[in-house]
Amino acid sequence: ESEEEYSIDQFDGAEYVWTLSSGGNITSGQGTNKIAISWTAQADFGTTHWVSVIYNNCYLGCGGRDSIPVKILSPFFISGPVELCEKSSGQITAILSATAAAILCDWSIIQENGAVFWSSAAAGSSINFPANAPAGKYRVRAIAANSGETCSPDADLILRVLAAPPQPGVISGPAVVCPGTAV
Repeated sequence: ESEEEYSIDQFDGAEYVWTLSSGGNITSGQGTNKIAISWTAQADFGTTHWVSVIYNNCYLGCGGRDSIPVKILSPFFISGPVELCEKSSGQITAILSATAAAILCDWSIIQENGAVFWSSAAAGSSINFPANAPAGKYRVRAIAANSGETCSPDADLILRVLAAPPQPGVISGPAVVCPGTAV
C-alpha cells in the first residue's frame, strides 16, 4: 500500500472533481486542486489506473479536464549468497517483491576498490558469481533492463569471497597395517 499526492494548478473560484478508475481510494482533497490517493491494488506492470480531474470556474464560465496514467509497480531485490568460498560459484537472481517473479537485469560485479570485476553482455534474470573471483568484498549490482516493470531502477547485494584455507600438509602414518593391530 502506498499513499501519493496528485495536483494541478490552483485557480481561485474553481471547483475540482477528481475520479480514480481503479486501484485505490481518494483519501483527502476532493474538491481542491490537490488530492491524496491510497493505492491498494497489487503491483502489475500490465495494468494502468487513471487519475482524472474536471475543474470549472463558475464565475469565469470556463474550465477543463486532465488525466494521468498510473502504474503500480513492484520493487525488486537480489537473492543469493552473501558469502562464498574462494574458487566456488553461487547463483544470484533478481526478483520482483510483489510476485516473486524473476526480472531481466543488466549485471555488474564491483570490487571493494570500485573497479568493475565483471559485467554482463546481455540482460538476464540471474548470474553465476564467477569462481575466479579472488578473496574480498564485492558489490553485485542489478539494473532493471525494462524500467517499466519495476519502481526501483536497481538493487545491490554485498558478497564476501572468503580466502581458501591453506592446503593441508602430507598425511602422516603407516601405509601398510595388519588387521586387528592398533597403529
